[in-house]
Amino acid sequence: AIYDLAFSPDGKVLASASADDTCKLWRVADGERLDTLGQPLKEQYSIEFSPDGKFIVAAGADNRIRVWQFVSRERPRINPLIHARFAHETPIVRLAFSPDGSRLVSTAEDRTIKVWDTGDYTEIELREGEPELVTALTILPDNAAYLLGRLDGSWESRPLPAVPVRATEPAAA
Repeated sequence: AIYDLAFSPDGKVLASASADDTCKLWRVADGERLDTLGQPLKEQYSIEFSPDGKFIVAAGADNRIRVWQFVSRERPRINPLIHARFAHETPIVRLAFSPDGSRLVSTAEDRTIKVWDTGDYTEIELREGEPELVTALTILPDNAAYLLGRLDGSWESRPLPAVPVRATEPAAA
């Protein structure tokens, strides 16, 4: 089974998240498989390209978010794994990038929502106790809020937290 599909920002590559514990990249022009991202340990339910097209992010039943550098744009190549984060206590259902690429939102079967700083994929915010499983997710074009849709048919808008300001190191003398 294929649980999710995503096009690269330029529309030339299609990514699939599947029940066979893999994500695959396909060249749209001719259907050639460019890579199989085989590091996941269980089914993958959600896959996204970063808005700048530099990364692929996927998550699923192994409760982890994985980030690959996207290098197989034209021909088959191995896309290196950059990050693997234990993200939720239960399977991750949905992922969505903010349009500016600075944040990633994840939802899980335990009715939690997390917001991640994509600079290093650290958690910015945790929301617990959703009234129902969140199965749909998108972020507004102005990066101000995310919309979530629940299994019971309800939906809600939530403010998207800002990325924390990082301390800068003084320049070496």
